[in-house]
Amino acid sequence: MSSPGDYEPVSWTDSDDAEAALPRVPFRWMLYHVRSSDGQLTPLILQSFQDAQSLPPTQLWQRMATRPPSPTTTLGKMSYWVGAPILQAGSARLNLADGRALGQAALRLVVSWPLSFFLFYGFEFMSPPFQAAVQTPGVQLALPDTRYQPVRQLGALETRGQGPRSAEPNSALPQRRAYTDDIDLDTDITAAPQSGGDEAHTILVETSDQGAASRPRHLCYIRDPSLDEYETINVSQFLDKEGDDVDMEFVFVSYTREQFRVATDEEIDKYTGYPDEATREANRQLARSDRAILVQWGLDAAKRAGKRAFWIDFECVRDRDGVARTSSKSDDVYRICDVVRAAHSMIIATGPPASEKVAAILAGQECPAPASRQQANTTKWLRHWGSRLWTLPELLLCPSEHRVELYVLGSGAPVAALAKRNFAERAWDDAELVKELVNHYEGSAILSEIRLVETALECFARRGTHQFSPGDIAYALMGLLPMSQRPAVHPGDSGFQAFARLSLANDGGAFLSRMLCLLPPNQDDNDSRAVWYDNVKDVWGARIRDVHPSSRVVRIAADARDTLVLDGAPSAAVHWDAFDTDAARQGEMPPSKVLVALLVWSAGLSLGAIGVLCMAAKVVEEGGTTFSGSSLYGLLMCTVIFGLPALLAPLLYLWHQRGNRRRGMQAQLVGLEGHVDAGTVERHLWGHDNGLLTLVTADDDSGFQDNGSSSTEVAPQQQRRRREKFNFTLVDTHMMTVRHIAARKPPVAVFAMGSAGGGGQRAMLCSYDWHDDTFERTTVIRVDDTMVDQMRRINQFRVRLRSHTHGDEDSVAPAEAVVARDTIRPWQQELLFAFLVVMAMNMLLPLYWDPRDRYTPEDSVATHTKLAYCVAFLLAQGPAFLIVTRMSLERVVPQLVLIKAFLPGFLILLAGLPAGPLLRSIVAGGIEGIACPVLASLVWLWFGATSSSPSKFVARALAFSTLSLVGPPLARRSLFGVLRNERVYHFMQYFFDMAGIVLRVILVTVGRRWVGRPDEVAWLPASRKAKMAAAAPAETTMRSRKRAAVLLPLAAFVVSTLAHLATDAPRVAGSMASLLWLLYVYVAIIIVFTICVARFPKSPTLLLTVVIVSSSAGSIWQNSLGDVRSTWPGILVNTRILILPLIWALASSLLDSWPMKLQVLCLSLAGMALDGMLKTTIVSIVAWQVQVSAGAVAIVLLVGLWVHEETSRHRRISL
Repeated sequence: MSSPGDYEPVSWTDSDDAEAALPRVPFRWMLYHVRSSDGQLTPLILQSFQDAQSLPPTQLWQRMATRPPSPTTTLGKMSYWVGAPILQAGSARLNLADGRALGQAALRLVVSWPLSFFLFYGFEFMSPPFQAAVQTPGVQLALPDTRYQPVRQLGALETRGQGPRSAEPNSALPQRRAYTDDIDLDTDITAAPQSGGDEAHTILVETSDQGAASRPRHLCYIRDPSLDEYETINVSQFLDKEGDDVDMEFVFVSYTREQFRVATDEEIDKYTGYPDEATREANRQLARSDRAILVQWGLDAAKRAGKRAFWIDFECVRDRDGVARTSSKSDDVYRICDVVRAAHSMIIATGPPASEKVAAILAGQECPAPASRQQANTTKWLRHWGSRLWTLPELLLCPSEHRVELYVLGSGAPVAALAKRNFAERAWDDAELVKELVNHYEGSAILSEIRLVETALECFARRGTHQFSPGDIAYALMGLLPMSQRPAVHPGDSGFQAFARLSLANDGGAFLSRMLCLLPPNQDDNDSRAVWYDNVKDVWGARIRDVHPSSRVVRIAADARDTLVLDGAPSAAVHWDAFDTDAARQGEMPPSKVLVALLVWSAGLSLGAIGVLCMAAKVVEEGGTTFSGSSLYGLLMCTVIFGLPALLAPLLYLWHQRGNRRRGMQAQLVGLEGHVDAGTVERHLWGHDNGLLTLVTADDDSGFQDNGSSSTEVAPQQQRRRREKFNFTLVDTHMMTVRHIAARKPPVAVFAMGSAGGGGQRAMLCSYDWHDDTFERTTVIRVDDTMVDQMRRINQFRVRLRSHTHGDEDSVAPAEAVVARDTIRPWQQELLFAFLVVMAMNMLLPLYWDPRDRYTPEDSVATHTKLAYCVAFLLAQGPAFLIVTRMSLERVVPQLVLIKAFLPGFLILLAGLPAGPLLRSIVAGGIEGIACPVLASLVWLWFGATSSSPSKFVARALAFSTLSLVGPPLARRSLFGVLRNERVYHFMQYFFDMAGIVLRVILVTVGRRWVGRPDEVAWLPASRKAKMAAAAPAETTMRSRKRAAVLLPLAAFVVSTLAHLATDAPRVAGSMASLLWLLYVYVAIIIVFTICVARFPKSPTLLLTVVIVSSSAGSIWQNSLGDVRSTWPGILVNTRILILPLIWALASSLLDSWPMKLQVLCLSLAGMALDGMLKTTIVSIVAWQVQVSAGAVAIVLLVGLWVHEETSRHRRISL
């Protein structure tokens, strides 16, 4: 089990020391959800279009630190940029009538054509999901599943991790208050503590007497009618003694204890809530009087009816010990409705409230008042009696063949007798509803089962104004039903649980299933004022009887409070961490697949053409004449194959997108934190706001909105609850809708509950509580039937209608065996690193040219190629910086891969031109000048973002530089050594070149989203992305010092230039043995440097100084010997390769801002290019005096920077 106090994010670099530096985030209220992809529990991570710092603070979930990458294709972005002047926001129509706008669009098309030429649109459309456009019919074995992602659950036992969750042995369960006639009475006597366990209570029926179930256990039997003598008898025993022919019909006495005090002297003596003894004595006196009055009225009513028995609760409801108590715990309290059914007739006893009578006794006044003053209060007292919960079922169930007699305390008028059907208008404010129930039980207008429960529940919910005891409304409703449809009574049940048991026993849960479709008005998901029976109300005015459920409630969860288990509900999962790129691009696919097919086939033709050009490049490089004079034809071929699609594709794309309604898309529900409008979402998904997404406003589907209340007392509470909520946006890619909701927790699942009142389907949005594997209702929305058709049904899932608040005892993490491990496999990162190394091979070799190949004014234009390469490489650092900071590397890298693959073929086209070699160097230098910073930045982002582990970044940076430079010559030497046949060797080179092109094409099609920033790639788990963003960087020495942060990139440029000027490169390539020795030396250096940085994090400055000294000394040694084949001088010279990665490592330890780090990267490469320019143009620059001076100045700068940092650090510590 994880630590119960904190949640510690795991470093995305799998580094122990990095983990120690990450912030410990309290997870007390951390939300988890079950991933739909693999069914594993994982922390909830939310994406947003807003800056995470601008969102309301919360510890409930994690947030993605960056905006989610747009899935729009490169062609879509370029096409919408070209067509922006003729496009209309919120519409797919083209404004073709405006000539000026058409001219601007045409100008943009011409300007973008050179860039489109190198974007190779067709290869992007060979990637999923566009490849389906060119598939042969019948080849596809199975149609893709376009339904919503499934909702998954762990199961209760798995979630807890340590077996079933049960209540503690001594934990207090809510107890049902003992029977006091009215569930909300303010009686003077409190109920005695409930004894015994929480076992279910059932009605005790003596097996020897089956009639006991239809008659009361005890009755007040009149022994001598003339003397008004009675005794309380046990009916079964009395019948056994007297015989079954004895008339046991009786009169039922109905009253409310708010009007009559009936406690015994013993109970009054034990009660401690009286303010003084005078009050206690007044209550004792009143109780004796009221008990006598009620008994006398019972005697009188029985004699008037010609019967010998009457039933009154304080005499006839007895505990198992045979003693009658007003706070009885007998099971008979649940059978009072059966007693009413068995009665001959019923009387109602009314009078002034008991509290007024106690006050009158204390004041010495007459109580009750004279009869002349009581007549006007009879109706008021009767309505008071009718406002109690239990009096309504007593009237409904009493026999209809006899009128109900009304006894009024202190009234001088004769006893009034009223028909039951006439009581509604006189005794109740909700007379219309009560009338329906009366007619039902009189048989004049029978209600259906659902309508009966709905009407009775609405009536019972109106009874009383005080807080109801748990379950009493359900128990009152239970009394209206036959005994065979009544569930066992559980004292620990809440009101909702008691009603749920009743519904399951009565109609198999049909009423509950209907209730889940409704949205209660004026109710918050965590409002303490909300009551469970408000769930039968609906904000749209639907009634229970109007609902047709699509799922069913099967049982009540045994180990979770107020939780239902449902079966067969259509469901859909909500994704909060990212948009599915394939699903979004399905919507971008034009209705006609002709455009996609043309682009894909043009890409295939391009691949064949490039193969021919690359072969031509190899032949020309080796002095062949086969392709001489074919540059013009090659240019024409490239113009047709590459240029024509680049020119026509944006036009065709815009034309096909007119009226594209995005049909046939993968259904998906995606959540965003914050309030995002539909236009912004559509621009993010497809590059332009075509008005395809429909905004579902709050007027149509409002969540738990606090509407309709103008009370000044409630308004502040409503405002506080609104402030506690968060805004969320739900995007449905199938229905093309955007919904805004406000809730405390983001919903992770949608369940279609059924239809209601012709207003479409009802769907319940639910959050997830991992503590007991339960979905909790957030809100209910109305959806279309077509959405439900795309959902998947889920069985045996748990739902709770209100959010459960967990205490500190629940502040524990899920079991480690349950939570998904967000680690990635080591081979994935290693494969990414290998790809970056392979892509960077040969890029920096031209900058390590022999310094004796210099530019002279007498040379022809062809001899300027080296200088042109260096200048182009240097100038490309500015665009490279903008590309890395402003563009998606997930898009840039595939284009660079294709350009690198096709570059040899393009360059051969320039060979026959007068300035062909110069143009080739400029193109190659510019492309590689952009590609090198992009690849190096990916190494930095993936392996150097967590500055708490600088040694790992140093190792990766050193390996990246050395392998990219040593790998190509070592591979060539190894291949030639194996083959030892020049013709076979050249053939294998052709083979490997073509294989490399094919592999690159596969990468940019099938694996297009495999390489990019960590927050862009699809294979990195969202939890890992969030943890990487939340990982606090180590304390940096340049934080908040803008001047120093600006000067350091410039210092890196100067140090890089001087350090490379101080070194020289071997003039000839080494032998195989020399290359192996060099490789061994590099491996040893990488190991030593990594250990040094791990032990001494500030050592990059010293290590860089050592490299500058060793490389400069090797250059001087090599020049002094005059033997270019010397091994050790050459090895020392080649340590100059380590200058760049050590500069990057130094910047990583000094800078916190990624743009500043990227500036150091680009300027260090620019300094290296400047070194090549100076050594090519200035003859004396390679003199040993210049090398020593340059190295000395570079070392002085490094030492000065180190001294400045140490001084600043000590100054901050002292402050």
